[in-house]
Amino acid sequence: LRRSITSVEIGADITSIGVYAFYGFTNCTSVTFEEGSKVQNLGGSSFYYMSSLKEITLPAGVMEIGNYTFGYCRNLEKVYLPDMVSSINTTAFNNCDWSKLVLSVAENSYAQNYAQEKGIQYETRAVSETPAYSGTCGENVDWELFADGRLVLSGSGAMTKYSSSKSTPWYELRRSITSVEIGADITSI
Repeated sequence: LRRSITSVEIGADITSIGVYAFYGFTNCTSVTFEEGSKVQNLGGSSFYYMSSLKEITLPAGVMEIGNYTFGYCRNLEKVYLPDMVSSINTTAFNNCDWSKLVLSVAENSYAQNYAQEKGIQYETRAVSETPAYSGTCGENVDWELFADGRLVLSGSGAMTKYSSSKSTPWYELRRSITSVEIGADITSI
């Protein structure tokens, strides 16, 4: 059946695309993510050999792109990589036609560095000034994570005492954090 599929629509509550999920969908020309998509990682070879796919816009929450995710997508011309992507396997775009592939990346981002290191064409866009993620981490303490990797803690008083690193609200985002700014009125970390 995989050769008869021409489009893939991924629902908002899907959090991860499995390894080999859409492998060999050679006639698929469209992959779309529902608005508000919660996808955070693309498993290895998940879009492998989608030879008719020309462009794809990955949702804002995608942070990890596995090995050969877009391998042999030879007609792929444009990939929008979200601001917060923080892990792209070195083989993610192997055997694509790099003479026509262009990555859309946030300025000074991990994705831009990746494109430069691999020699893949890219175009930059400004990083969003609104937080990509936010929440509370104390009675009067808030946190915000910006696309440029800044984790900003603001408010006053003590932060929550977490039982482990895995219980911090930014644990799943930890690879995206490049700096931490702690407000003057925070009394305990």
